Amino acid sequence: MINQQELWDHDAAQRYDTPGQGMFAPEVLGPTVKVLSELAEGGTS
Repeated sequence: MINQQELWDHDAAQRYDTPGQGMFAPEVLGPTVKVLSELAEGGTS
């Protein structure tokens, strides 16, 4: 089993929590939400 402390070290935490950058950048997040919305076909589950 993976130790969470080893998985989420300081460097990983710094890269992950980057609002507005990387996977959270508007140019990435917008299209992702659009695709997921289309895949959901109006459903909630």
